[in-house]
Amino acid sequence: MEIGDSEIAGFLDGDGCIGIYRVKRRRAASWHYVLNVIFTQSRADKMKILQDIQKKHGGYMCQVKEHPRCAMAWQLRMTGAAALNLILAIRPYLRVKKVQADLAIRFMEYRLMNTGSARKGMSFKTMRLAPEHLEFYEGLRQSMRHQNRRGTSMEESI
Repeated sequence: MEIGDSEIAGFLDGDGCIGIYRVKRRRAASWHYVLNVIFTQSRADKMKILQDIQKKHGGYMCQVKEHPRCAMAWQLRMTGAAALNLILAIRPYLRVKKVQADLAIRFMEYRLMNTGSARKGMSFKTMRLAPEHLEFYEGLRQSMRHQNRRGTSMEESI
């Protein structure tokens, strides 16, 4: 039986994260911004959920250990268009991360509108974001960080 989008939304609300991240380019002195959706699971008996989500929506699995006192965990990560497609599919069912989903959709819509591609957003020759893009992406990233802080209530964000 295939996992439903409402189940995926519940899992993301509880054990997942939607984020806009600023990443330094390797060979340039500039930043670029990426959308990530990350599901984390440390219980081996719950790994099938990550595999079912991956089968339905894509992404890649990796093993992580974020702190020496923490158990090893598995993460399912999605970026760019795959993350957007997942968010669009589960958005109606989200209860806790609705605001983050809306910020992610705005981020990707802006990127697509202004660059014609889910991956672009910078000049190919200079590998730098235009100032107006940089300002917009950084504003969304800061809003997302605020929403992802522990203790931020849904009423506070409305």
